[in-house]
Amino acid sequence: MQTKQNQLWIIDIDGTIVNVHSNQVPAWLNMFRDVYGVTMDETTLVTFFGKPFTSVLVEALSHAGLSEAEVLTRYDQAFAGYVKGVQDGLDKNGGSILPGALNFLEELGKRKILRAISTGNPEDEAVHKLRFFNLLKYFEIMVFAGDRRERFELVEEVLRRADKEYGVSVQGKQVHIIGDSPHDIVSAKKIGAVSVAVSTGPTPYETLAKSKPDLIYRSLEDYQGIIREASEIR
Repeated sequence: MQTKQNQLWIIDIDGTIVNVHSNQVPAWLNMFRDVYGVTMDETTLVTFFGKPFTSVLVEALSHAGLSEAEVLTRYDQAFAGYVKGVQDGLDKNGGSILPGALNFLEELGKRKILRAISTGNPEDEAVHKLRFFNLLKYFEIMVFAGDRRERFELVEEVLRRADKEYGVSVQGKQVHIIGDSPHDIVSAKKIGAVSVAVSTGPTPYETLAKSKPDLIYRSLEDYQGIIREASEIR
């Protein structure tokens, strides 16, 4: 792909371009119960969403009273149980591409703008979702949670790869980060990028607005307006 050299969009998966909430939440809650013997309610769980997998795991279970050492001792079992739960749930129950998401991704491609995935999902989970919805083809770069704890670390890896693999060396407002959680907004602010929030995930519009993103929308349906307005911010 011949890309423009002055722009980069970094895009979240869950709650931003696809809705798999009804599969993801049970996968977490069942894993907590089966691996750690912990019962947690959905309202508490979703406050940790938007962070990398390990951070969600450690912080949610710390809230439930477990130490980090106790959590990490059973990390492999937790990881396997969670990923299998999401994959099985998606294969059985399906999910949906969120309104405007396909048009948004296609429009970026038409404009030759580099598109990157930055997700707190483990790689196996993320690739399974993107393949399920036939979305893999829309992304030139994909960065997954791995053992990272902070969202901005994912963003930094995207920037490194954009430069190395595509010669796209961008910074500040040339970078646009779009997601459905306050953690996406925080990661954008940390590197001086344009933060674009969309309230299509579990975080309400009003809560996202409190994090003061540069732009906030209720969906991706006005995809051309979103791209135009984000590109005008300097």
